[in-house]
Amino acid sequence: RKSEAWIVPFVIHGGYEAWAWGKKLPRPTKIILQFGQPIAPTPEQLALPDETIVAELEARILFMKEALERRQRAHYEQSILGLMQMKSDR
Repeated sequence: RKSEAWIVPFVIHGGYEAWAWGKKLPRPTKIILQFGQPIAPTPEQLALPDETIVAELEARILFMKEALERRQRAHYEQSILGLMQMKSDR
């Protein structure tokens, strides 16, 4: 708040799968980082209570996470459909 620094929301997808809690070493897997639109603090936003700012950030991050999961699911379904199509073409 004092620095008036911009906030960049982001989502990490696949981090737990790569290095689960309690495992000694990570395993090779795909990790996706998605960055949201930077948020420049306005005087109006700086006047808001911390809880309101945190709730807005949580909502943006949740939206990004759900969108990323939908894209991953669609990509996976496309891959499965493609494999089924190739198998049926034989």
